[in-house]
Amino acid sequence: MEIKAVIFDVDDTLYDYVSGDLLGKQAAAAYMKEHFGVSEEEFPAAFRRAFKEQQEKIGFLTASSHNRLIRFQFILEHLGLPVWPHAAALAKLYWDTLIEAARPEEGLCELMQALKKAGIRIGYGTNMTSYIQMRKIEQLDLWKYTDFFVASEETGTEKPDSRFFDVCVAKAGCLPEECVFIGDNVKGDCLGAQSAGLKAVRYLGGVKQDSLEKELSCFPENIVNYRDCLQDDGIRLGSYLIPLRPAASAAY
Repeated sequence: MEIKAVIFDVDDTLYDYVSGDLLGKQAAAAYMKEHFGVSEEEFPAAFRRAFKEQQEKIGFLTASSHNRLIRFQFILEHLGLPVWPHAAALAKLYWDTLIEAARPEEGLCELMQALKKAGIRIGYGTNMTSYIQMRKIEQLDLWKYTDFFVASEETGTEKPDSRFFDVCVAKAGCLPEECVFIGDNVKGDCLGAQSAGLKAVRYLGGVKQDSLEKELSCFPENIVNYRDCLQDDGIRLGSYLIPLRPAASAAY
């Protein structure tokens, strides 16, 4: 069946989240050391403890489980430190640092340009709060290719819940089997999308070379580099082919 829409996960699919997260945590640790004398060894343990508490209190399949303001609030409370105004300052510092460092994955913009020229609708399906994920799309300069956006904050549930993918398909405006979902997580992105009737492809751009063979075996459809998707016979997303054809819309 003809592919009419491609839906991308955001974190570790459009950009390197792992590196950005590390930079954000380092910036937050430096803040805690400067303002409260919290050691660099103490901060990671406090962050992990706050993350665990956040999951236990809120649950996992909900956007607020990712809320860094709540997480930093818990850290400060556990350490007996003033929450105001530091929780908000820490959350802003963390996200500003991560987002400012974000760069599109190699070949991503070229792939999106080709998809638009082929008349394919492009969307994002992401866990997390809408505001933060929209900021990332803006930083990556990807709005110009975008037709629709779905974050778990608006769906009330997260991947791999089929209700999340149902919203993605509704916004794509086509049948589930006419959509390809691209993401880095096997369970959440790939198996979740497949269970909802979509085609799924795993993105492995951030996987180290010595682990690549093992990761390729975890899911049958894979992309290692977005540049490899641009072939002479069309756009290849795993084994799925989108033939190249002129698009009626303006060039990107």
